[in-house]
Amino acid sequence: MDNMLWDRKLIKELFDFEYRWEVYKPAEQRQYGYYVLPILYGSRFIARFEPVLDKENNSLIIKNWWWESGIKVTAKMRNELQLSMKRFMDFTGAQSIYQDLSIF
Repeated sequence: MDNMLWDRKLIKELFDFEYRWEVYKPAEQRQYGYYVLPILYGSRFIARFEPVLDKENNSLIIKNWWWESGIKVTAKMRNELQLSMKRFMDFTGAQSIYQDLSIF
């Protein structure tokens, strides 16, 4: 998790965004998922996603995706998100990415 997200009060004040890392919560108490990361686009958090690295197949799986309320997805945003997912895949060392393209 990025150090910026540790100060939840500051993130709420700056971005009007509430984030909780739910790794240590029991599954039935999670609002989103096990390891959910926020997506910052420009000056706004626009979505959250749950990545899973499949080490056996060396692929990155986007298990879940949640858009924040009021987000209007544009073609430009879609393209930039796809590029950022490719960079994230490279960062993890995965050779492929599986995502439901309807999220973009």
